[in-house]
Amino acid sequence: MKFAAPGLVALTLFALPVHAADPAFTPAQEEALQTLVHNYLVEHPEVLLESMKALDRKQKMAEAEARQQALSDHRDDLFRNDLDPMAGNPKGDVTIVEFFDYRCGFCKQVFPSLMEAMAEDGKVRMVFKEYPVLGPESQLAARASLAALPQKKYLEFHQIMMAYDGAFSEETILSMAKEAGLDVERLKKDMKSRAVDKHLSATRELAHAMGFSGTPALVIGDTVIPGAAPKETILEAIAEARKNL
Repeated sequence: MKFAAPGLVALTLFALPVHAADPAFTPAQEEALQTLVHNYLVEHPEVLLESMKALDRKQKMAEAEARQQALSDHRDDLFRNDLDPMAGNPKGDVTIVEFFDYRCGFCKQVFPSLMEAMAEDGKVRMVFKEYPVLGPESQLAARASLAALPQKKYLEFHQIMMAYDGAFSEETILSMAKEAGLDVERLKKDMKSRAVDKHLSATRELAHAMGFSGTPALVIGDTVIPGAAPKETILEAIAEARKNL
């Protein structure tokens, strides 16, 4: 007769004699129990795999629930922060929020899909969240990008930097800024501004609240997509968000 592992353990505990005055197992009882459980798991290793899969499912469900709660708690910060760079239709009925890093290969991979989805739909608003997590070069690129906002050249600069595949030295970043038509001297000054400091700090805190430890991470309506996503997935999330309006 076969028992599931929990049932086996419970049966074993019940079968072993335990005295009310001494609830602890004797050494012999402990050894018998350990041997019984060990032998069962050796004969039925699939039980361990099932337990690991169940634990993984439980953890993913908990993470998803936590993200949905965070989305509800921080909806205005995600979708309605007027200080964030934006693109697409300013009156769009659906907003895509992207947390990204200029040195992130997956961010560069998903960027064309985001731009194509936004162009094809025509009623989508895009919000860019600078989240430099890959070191000093990422920080430098993000500071330069945000410093382009007062000159109203963010998107042009953003597109050039997303297309670039190399090291982000200050010289390289300023060269790309010049290509985007930016006043480089003004940009260098604005990169050191308190406004840029506060913007990056606020985005970092928001990303942590959302449980994003890496990039890219997308938020479309009530859908959270950690990692790169193909255009089809992005369009499906847009359609789903529109259903819930």
